[in-house]
Amino acid sequence: GVTQRIDGSESEKQAVRDVLKHMDNYFFHEVLALQEYEYARSRWYNSNELCAFWSSVGECESNRVFMLSNCPAACRFCLLLHSGL
Repeated sequence: GVTQRIDGSESEKQAVRDVLKHMDNYFFHEVLALQEYEYARSRWYNSNELCAFWSSVGECESNRVFMLSNCPAACRFCLLLHSGL
C-alpha cells in the first residue's frame, strides 16, 4: 500500500502512530496468522497516504464505505473485505 503521512500537531502525529501500530499488530497476528483471512490478504492495503490519519479521526466509523474501499488496512477491515459487508 501507500506509505502513510505523519503530519500535524504532536497529538495528531501520535494518534496516527497509534493507528499504524494497531494496523501492524492486526496484520501480523491475525491477517497473516489466520486461515480465514487468506482471501483478503492481497486486497488489504491503504490506497491513500492519509488513511491512518483519517482512521485516527473516526472516519472508519463515519465514512465506512469509502474507508472499506480505500483504507481497509488502517481500519482493520480485512474480514469485511472478505465478507463483502
